[in-house]
Amino acid sequence: MKVSHLLCTLLGLIAVSGCSTMSTQAKQEDSQFRFENFEQDKAFNNDYAYLMCFRQRPTEWQPARHYDSGEHNLWVRAVSYERRLPSTEREALVNFKLELDAGKDYRINREINDGIVKVWIEEKDSSEIISEVKTAELKRPINAQLTRDLSLCQESTV
Repeated sequence: MKVSHLLCTLLGLIAVSGCSTMSTQAKQEDSQFRFENFEQDKAFNNDYAYLMCFRQRPTEWQPARHYDSGEHNLWVRAVSYERRLPSTEREALVNFKLELDAGKDYRINREINDGIVKVWIEEKDSSEIISEVKTAELKRPINAQLTRDLSLCQESTV
């Protein structure tokens, strides 16, 4: 009885320690780049700017992912709202067509002033802006959002 209990405990410890050493981040291939979305959670306001498509389907904010390098057509959704008032949500969509190089880390960044959002893509390490700076008005989400997003994501390359 004691031996079986000791054996079960030992196997449990091995399983736990083995899982804790595994990396949760996928390895970046030589032909890929890494892309991070923007997230800012403050006490009262939440701001996000993220690739709104994955595998040509609408998606929500996601952690960093790897994509194949090359020419890309990217749709970005910028969202801002007060934490306790979901009805204050405002969004804007912008489109980028640009070349993204293998082995680099990119991220979306944004600036919001008076209901206007400026969105751009930059290299993460240098903060060098590599895209146009797109400007859009933050508006209430439309009722037919899913239909619109499905159509836009068909144009997306990610």
